[in-house]
Amino acid sequence: MVLQYNGAYDNGTQDNGTKTNVLLSSANSSGEFPYGIQSGVLFDNATFDNDTSERQAAMAALACLPSVYPAELNCPWEDRNAFSTYYTWETGHQEWNKLAVLVDTSDNSSVKFDPPMSVKYTHSGTTSNTGKSYDIVSFYLDYGGFGDLWGIPSFCVDKKTGEKGSCAADQSTRWVQEFVIPATSIVTQTKDGSTHYMVKPLQIEQSMKKTSSASVCTAAGVSLGELSLPDESRYTEPDIGARPTVEGPPAVVAGAKM
Repeated sequence: MVLQYNGAYDNGTQDNGTKTNVLLSSANSSGEFPYGIQSGVLFDNATFDNDTSERQAAMAALACLPSVYPAELNCPWEDRNAFSTYYTWETGHQEWNKLAVLVDTSDNSSVKFDPPMSVKYTHSGTTSNTGKSYDIVSFYLDYGGFGDLWGIPSFCVDKKTGEKGSCAADQSTRWVQEFVIPATSIVTQTKDGSTHYMVKPLQIEQSMKKTSSASVCTAAGVSLGELSLPDESRYTEPDIGARPTVEGPPAVVAGAKM
């Protein structure tokens, strides 16, 4: 087995008789795999004899475009065109590529639990945070338990201005949902198409946007009256003295005496 990184791979090294060590000497010690590793397409080689038309058709469907890649390379993103059933293996230290198992301590056996439930929701209304209408548009949402319903389109806004912008990695932006599911809306379980659930919000948020000038508020009939907004001229920096010189380790850490 050869480990891949969403790229093309040599079809001459994919026989399952080839073994590659997938264990690192320590937990991501060198940072080579910050997002984990994935095997690419896995299938039972015993069912694909090299001389059968089924094997030849599958491998042909996996082949990369010759105008882009060398002829001996296969492309894992063609997996759906090549196989009706296939497997991938992934591992890593991120939440999405870890295996979490509930264990019954009485006999040390794995406990089965349900995956997130898929439900279908059809939105009603033309109002959204970006101005786009989602009226009569259906969405497949995932319900993972109390207070855990997700799948609504979202985007990023600047934390200071509230304006839509690119999602920054410096915590200056935040994710905002496109619309709010109205209370008492009905969703339908995807599995059977007949079981219905009512959606109830646990909390509601209203975000305020900064106006271009005070005249916008005045035109809207909002007035501060006799009040005036304060500025920093009235602020006096507290005198806490000079910064002490640290000459040794701390005596107390998190409330515990060292």
